Amino acid sequence: MQREGLFRKRATVLVLLVLSAFLTLRCGGGSNQASQSGNGPLTGNWVINTSASQKDNTPSFTASGNWVQTGNTITGEMTISGLSCVTSSPVSGTFYGLQASSPLDLQLNFNGQIVALSAIQVNSSYTLASGFYNVPGSGCDSGDAGEWVASKQ
Repeated sequence: MQREGLFRKRATVLVLLVLSAFLTLRCGGGSNQASQSGNGPLTGNWVINTSASQKDNTPSFTASGNWVQTGNTITGEMTISGLSCVTSSPVSGTFYGLQASSPLDLQLNFNGQIVALSAIQVNSSYTLASGFYNVPGSGCDSGDAGEWVASKQ
């Protein structure tokens, strides 16, 4: 009788340990909670400067504002200067990691017209990014393309 009771206790403890381990892994235990709560390394105030505009009649523009990184997703709001057709824009994008060939893709929305910014590098301290931008279609700054540099303030 005592052996049977001891066996049941051990079996119960074993089942509880396995269940606890499963729930910890299933619910994200051990993950980086900071990046899941909007505190990823790219979270902060950024300034994007564009240059080498391919359109002679369109000036380069500057975008400044706050980015929030949650996981690999970037969101935020930017103030636009240098263009008469837009003064603010939401920013959205994806951070793929420092080892990716294109580590960061961003989009600005100029009143419905998407501006694509692709980074070719992000520094290891997450304070500087650079790459190329393109403004396809028609509308504000359409057909423009060039280079951009972003710095975390």
